[in-house]
Amino acid sequence: MKAANSAFAFVSTSSMCEGLQVPVLWPEIINDKNEIFFGHKAFKWSNLANNNAGVSVVIVGVSLRSAKRKKHIVSGSEVITADNVNCYLLRAPNIFVDTRTKPISTLSTMVMGAMPRDGGHLILEREEMSCACGALA
Repeated sequence: MKAANSAFAFVSTSSMCEGLQVPVLWPEIINDKNEIFFGHKAFKWSNLANNNAGVSVVIVGVSLRSAKRKKHIVSGSEVITADNVNCYLLRAPNIFVDTRTKPISTLSTMVMGAMPRDGGHLILEREEMSCACGALA
């Protein structure tokens, strides 16, 4: 990119800007030489094929770093101007949230995150929720 003073953009599944993909891929792309100059937040992509599987995608543009250029984030019909667009397609500094195997506090280690495994027994209907909330008041 530097030799040709060029930029590129790509369409990818939204996982490229979410979760585990980010700290693996983006530090190699975003650095002191390169930046995201525009990002289109996740939207549903479909085609004209029969029984197509709609998938959520993002569009990301990468160029040589330029302090002068305003960057843009597109979300639906809204266009947000930013001084910096990070790899999560947010108007924020470049940070990479990595996985950890040990807690950063004195709290016990989490064995499992949010995973419904109760067979639906902890799901309340609206009436049950109202009754339970009333009992707590």
